[in-house]
Amino acid sequence: MPEPRLARFGLKPSRLCGAAAFALLIAIFAWPVLAKSDAALCTQAAQTAARKHGVPLNVLRTVALLETGRSQGGRLRPWPWALNAGGKSHWLTSKAKAKATARAILDTGQRNLDFGCFQLNYHWHGKNFSSLDAMLDPVQNADYAARFLLGHYQRLGDWKAAVGAYHSR
Repeated sequence: MPEPRLARFGLKPSRLCGAAAFALLIAIFAWPVLAKSDAALCTQAAQTAARKHGVPLNVLRTVALLETGRSQGGRLRPWPWALNAGGKSHWLTSKAKAKATARAILDTGQRNLDFGCFQLNYHWHGKNFSSLDAMLDPVQNADYAARFLLGHYQRLGDWKAAVGAYHSR
């Protein structure tokens, strides 16, 4: 009985199996290529935050590259799952691993911990986020960084000085 129903839609079981096999091959081999790279998460978040807050995109990109830039495919790119605990860098492969590592570090009592694309410090900025997930979220991380930079710019009147004050204030 299933075959006549498929035939009604112009589908034959042999074609359906071929299409399913093709979809499976795409899922296995092409998905990593089709999926957004993790570095692109920082870049896209920076673009959104720059537009939203009127921060020059090149300024926000510079901060992300200075904070978490690493060579990927021969290019320097920011990394969303980066942590820095008291000067020791951690380059995690996923948000879940970054969150687990951050939780383990915080559980030791250490609070000097920088999070995500823009390396926002837990001690100084953590109270402005609802959770560790929020601090690690590239969109929220970039949005906060843009507002923080904008505050420095408004106080100092110069984007270069604002970038200089980003971690040394």
